[in-house]
Amino acid sequence: MRVGLAGVSGYGHWHLENIRRLAALDVVELAGLADPADLPGDLPPVPRFRTLDALLDAVAPDIVVIGTPIHTHADLAGAALEAGAHVLLEKPPVAAMADHERLLDTQTRTGKQIQVGLQAMGSAALRRLGALIAAGELGTVRGVGADGAWRRDTAYFRRADWAGRRTLAGRPVTDGALTNPFAHAVQAALWLAGMAGTRPEVELELFHANDIESDDTSCLRATGPGVPVVVAATLCAQRDRPPRVVVHGDAGRAELFYESDELVVDGRRQRFGRTDLLANLVDHAGTGADLLCPLWMTTGLSAVVEAVRTAPAPAALRRWTDDGGVRVVSGVDEWVAAAAERLLLFSELGAGW
Repeated sequence: MRVGLAGVSGYGHWHLENIRRLAALDVVELAGLADPADLPGDLPPVPRFRTLDALLDAVAPDIVVIGTPIHTHADLAGAALEAGAHVLLEKPPVAAMADHERLLDTQTRTGKQIQVGLQAMGSAALRRLGALIAAGELGTVRGVGADGAWRRDTAYFRRADWAGRRTLAGRPVTDGALTNPFAHAVQAALWLAGMAGTRPEVELELFHANDIESDDTSCLRATGPGVPVVVAATLCAQRDRPPRVVVHGDAGRAELFYESDELVVDGRRQRFGRTDLLANLVDHAGTGADLLCPLWMTTGLSAVVEAVRTAPAPAALRRWTDDGGVRVVSGVDEWVAAAAERLLLFSELGAGW
């Protein structure tokens, strides 16, 4: 299966290394690279192009992996579908719900599919937790919480012109804690709650301590056909903590640590494996295997992105201290954890922000 990569610098480098790993296993063949930047000379000896259109015309890949900035996703994915390629699209898939709908229509018309690069959806731990819920092992589930607490310095928000932006040159970017670094937590929580493929109602509380347009500390509540979901996240933590998803049942409790594929059920910890999403897309293209994270399954996530896009600008947080270039918000680690535990928003917990 011949694969083209759009976006090599930045996070695209991770995709390049993954393609090289799968190529060594004879799963894929790297057919070409597209990036407007000057690329280093130590990359694989394959054709290089400044634009994806040029790559599509010259190489005609079976699959295109898109690891470019958020606001470019929809146009590039649409172009790849129109050229007859399946797509592995970096998260979040789109910056606005209208783009999500447009890509779904393009899929239907072209017969090609988008797999969204939310790697937690390939986790066997997530699937096991879903099976436990379906079997009633946790009793009646009253809600799903998720939290993430990371430290990101000011350089993180300056790494690219789109970082920390709500818009760029009149186009939506919709960067933010919930929509980008912790999109995995949002997606996993929505999937476990039965709302991943729906359009839930979304309540938001968005804040920023850094000098950015977007949020770096935020929480949401999603309600709809499934059980309620509350997700809280910050990039201004006192210490890094692995993000988790918490399922609250009346007969049991489970915590998913999706970065390490670990599941803790009533205090018992177990580690699982993970299916690579590009390998899964190759299987789909070759045999019709079910995709683990098709675009339609991220409809709930795109609803969250749309809610963030159309929300008022995040409120500025004044109670922060500088800790080695990281703006640390007073008490935020505890508030984020409490939101996932109690299924309450910051304001309902009395954070006082």
